Amino acid sequence: MFTYIVDEEVSLRLVERRHVEELFQVIVTNADHVGRWLPFARATTQVTDTLAFVDSALIDFAAGKGLVAGIWYCSQLVGTIGLRIDKGHQSASVGYWIDSSHEGRGIVTRACRALINFAFDELKLHRIEIRANPGNVKSRAIPERLDFVEEGIVRGAFKLYDKFEDSIIYGLLCDEWHHKR
Repeated sequence: MFTYIVDEEVSLRLVERRHVEELFQVIVTNADHVGRWLPFARATTQVTDTLAFVDSALIDFAAGKGLVAGIWYCSQLVGTIGLRIDKGHQSASVGYWIDSSHEGRGIVTRACRALINFAFDELKLHRIEIRANPGNVKSRAIPERLDFVEEGIVRGAFKLYDKFEDSIIYGLLCDEWHHKR
């Protein structure tokens, strides 16, 4: 299966059924922290919820439509990062979250950098997009740190609990990424 060694501390591994219990525990521990921006965290109340997510992610991976990897820090699962792939347009969107006790160490930035390298170099994608809620300053810092271009705001782009929220779109093209390296 997919494993990507980022550095001596961080690696990305395809989430598999054997990770379900550990992933469930990280989600439940961070239900309020992650759930502030991503409703799945508060909706995950049973191991079977995580199992269904992992099975769906594996089906998408097999079909070439997506990749959901666990973010492993010093051999501990601390979050996930994923690609939703549109083969026809050679593009993908990136999403991520991390355990609150591991924020501020550059783990997500390193994981994103590695996944972007993989997407452009191995998958031969042309464009990568990251969307973030305008109020989610920590999530927005990732694409800004990685020199994505802020392309605009989509008004009412997603429903967060009972309210429609805007989304800032950040984009990065393959040529821009390789030019900056």
